[in-house]
Amino acid sequence: MPCPAVIVLATSKGGSGKSMIAACLAVYWRSKGRDPALIDADPQGSIVKWLGPGGPAGTLRVEAGTTREIGRLASLLTVDHRPVIIDTPGFRNPTTVAALACAELVLIPVKPSPIDVRVALETQKLVNELNKSEELPHRPIIVRFILTMTTPGSVIAREIRAQMLEAGLQLLNTEIGNRVGYSEAALLGSTPTLSAPNGAAAQEIARLAQEIEDLAA
Repeated sequence: MPCPAVIVLATSKGGSGKSMIAACLAVYWRSKGRDPALIDADPQGSIVKWLGPGGPAGTLRVEAGTTREIGRLASLLTVDHRPVIIDTPGFRNPTTVAALACAELVLIPVKPSPIDVRVALETQKLVNELNKSEELPHRPIIVRFILTMTTPGSVIAREIRAQMLEAGLQLLNTEIGNRVGYSEAALLGSTPTLSAPNGAAAQEIARLAQEIEDLAA
């Protein structure tokens, strides 16, 4: 199925799972025969360190990109790679804005708490401003929220989801749970798709990828 050419993970709230989701999606699509690429735009370079050359992720293309030229880098990568997934810093800066401007799809991870929702809404507001710009290479940028670090069956996750939907926010059905499978895979320089393909974490990523593909269908 088709997939958005450029997918950006963005929110100014640290610890929301941006890097983990970006890496997991890229490895999943690589395992399915696609040729994705990752741009690590976070100054910490966590994905570059995580999925280094020679590791379980194999030949997955991972580039560092922490300047305003990130749009040019993304455009170059889309010639040979689909999708290009960009992990942005956990704060608003020119690199984040440049990454959002070249996105076809922006995923905003949100932990189930009112504070995290408020911060996530600021990212959506920024995307809305960009959608009004005459300089975008395409429009509109699609925005979807995704609940992360959730505990299955928890009341707070259900309440936050209900409130976000009631407010008219576009929220993906898939939730990323607070599972040890993600951290255990990261210790190996891998992701659940490779380290535990039948596990709950790998299944979540597969469902998330399918939802994203459905958006582009």
